[in-house]
Amino acid sequence: MFAAVVANTADVPAAITITRGAMLIKEETVAAKSVKAITLPWIPELTKGLGPSAVVAEGAYRLRSDRPVTVYQYNLLYASATNDASLLLPVNAWTGDYVVASYPHFPQLNYPGFYAVTAREDGTTVTLAPSATGNKVQAGGGVAADGTGVVVLNAGDVLQVATAAGGDLTGTGVSADKPVQVIAGHKCTNVPTNVDACDHLEEAMFPYEALAKEYIVVPPGQSPTGRPTTARSCGLSRPSRTPR
Repeated sequence: MFAAVVANTADVPAAITITRGAMLIKEETVAAKSVKAITLPWIPELTKGLGPSAVVAEGAYRLRSDRPVTVYQYNLLYASATNDASLLLPVNAWTGDYVVASYPHFPQLNYPGFYAVTAREDGTTVTLAPSATGNKVQAGGGVAADGTGVVVLNAGDVLQVATAAGGDLTGTGVSADKPVQVIAGHKCTNVPTNVDACDHLEEAMFPYEALAKEYIVVPPGQSPTGRPTTARSCGLSRPSRTPR
C-alpha cells in the first residue's frame, strides 16, 4: 500500500485535494495539529516490474492543500519485509538541476537502481548526463543504453530510468528547462552489500542549488538502548560542476 502522509501543524484543518492529470483521485481533511496517511492506487507501469526505462503519461499524483503542510511519501506504507519514505518538496522548491544518488544494480536478483523525473509544466525538456557508472541503463522512453537522452515531458508525466547489469546511476546529472522533481533509489538491494537483507530505497533529490559544503548532523537515539549519541558537524565536498 502506497501513501502520502500529511502533517498539519496549524491550529485549523487543512483541505487536501489529490489529482492525477485532470482526474480527481481523493479529497481529504487533515485535522489541526495531526497527521493523516492518505493511501493511493499503485501506478503499475512505474511500480511493477524490473524495467525498462519508460515515460508514463500523467504518472504522478499532485497533492494540493489550502494551507501549508508537510508531506511524506511512504512506499510501502505497511510492509512485512522492507519499505522506505521520503520528504516531498513543494513545487515552488523544484528547479531544473539535480544530481542523482542511487545504488548499484543488484545482480543476484536483477533488481535495478532508478531515478524518476516528474514535470511541473507542459513542454519540459529534460537532458540526461550519465556519470561514469551511470552509463549502463535499460534503454526506453527516449533514453539510450548509455544513459544519455533528451526527453520532453508534459505536466504530471514521469520519466523513470532503470539500471542494467553493472550500472549505478549515482552522480548522473539531470537538467531541465522548466522545474522538475527527481526521486531516486533502488528497487531492492543489500545495504551494506555484504549483508543479506533486500532493502527498498527512495528519496527525493534536493536541487543542486540547495547543496552546500558543510552540514550539521544530529543522530537520533541509538536502538535498542535509546541512548543518544553525540552530535557533530562535518564538512562534505560539493561535487564540481560547471554552472548552467
